[in-house]
Amino acid sequence: MRIRLKQILDQQGKTRNWLSVQTGISYNAIHQLYEERKTKVEFDTIEKICKALQCTPNDIFELEDN
Repeated sequence: MRIRLKQILDQQGKTRNWLSVQTGISYNAIHQLYEERKTKVEFDTIEKICKALQCTPNDIFELEDN
């Protein structure tokens, strides 16, 4: 499963810093998601990101073919 945060932020013309400020999630945590380095994500983090970006979890996550 992939996190598509970079693509969504790019499409919306928003930055990692903007998302960090809007959600209260640390820049470092946002950066790790953006770079797809994080392997675990809490539900409240997903909820905050979805609210800030006005999207659903289906927009953020993508299944990878193995």
